[in-house]
Amino acid sequence: MTGNTEAVIQAHLMSVGLFKTLEGSFRNRAPYIQCADGTTLSVQAGPQLFCLPRRNQGPWSQVEVGYPSKAMPELEQYAEKPKRLTKTIYKYVPIEVVAAAIDACGGITGEKN
Repeated sequence: MTGNTEAVIQAHLMSVGLFKTLEGSFRNRAPYIQCADGTTLSVQAGPQLFCLPRRNQGPWSQVEVGYPSKAMPELEQYAEKPKRLTKTIYKYVPIEVVAAAIDACGGITGEKN
């Protein structure tokens, strides 16, 4: 299941449009991912974010995750603020780890702004 979830995450990120400023092109924020058990989390990628590669086009091997609605043990080692697991970002999380965390919550059921 994780391989399919990885593909869905990549498609989720690629569906986000770009906006231009004097400094260059940037990605709009992707909506939160909604999981089957009700968990939500932000998954983002782009040149100014904690992801690899740091560019507007995927595929990405590592992504930035933020503000999950519940603690997700799979992500804890990447937490910027380990004592505030639902109020922090998670840097350079391998996409397969994000997919496993999402699958542990029943998989992706949709998006939430």
